Amino acid sequence: MREFLKTSQELTSNGLAMVDQFSEVLNKLNIPNIPHIDTTPSERRLLQADGSPAGNYNRINEALKEVPKNNPTLFKVYIKAGIYKEQVDVTKHMTNVMSIGDGPTKTTITGSLNYVDGVGTYRTTTAAVVGDGFIAKDIGFENTAGVIKHQAVALCVLT
Repeated sequence: MREFLKTSQELTSNGLAMVDQFSEVLNKLNIPNIPHIDTTPSERRLLQADGSPAGNYNRINEALKEVPKNNPTLFKVYIKAGIYKEQVDVTKHMTNVMSIGDGPTKTTITGSLNYVDGVGTYRTTTAAVVGDGFIAKDIGFENTAGVIKHQAVALCVLT
């Protein structure tokens, strides 16, 4: 089992490296209608976990309220390093949202909803995405309910 998990981890790492390289190539080609994941400070909506005045929002859902309905262009949200304890919802009307963090171990969205505490499995999601065109880069998603709490979901994407 240990060898199987090691192989699985290596394959996942290789796959993610290929996707990262592919996105860099797409950005350089400047193909119309393909969103570019590079972003400038003026294009970002700034979030800051510690509530300091440098950020425009203290919670991710607050920033997502700014997404125009059925947005045709990429709406970029920079999520500063920190632990965000909230249940994030990207609704079907929040289209073309890109969330950019400082790294999957530095920017973390976490929750602990679970089946044992009476929440249906589908509703335990830490982050639920229904809007088309969603992109997440350098963000970690987790549900800390643990095995004892049975079923729990960290990220659910239905686009």
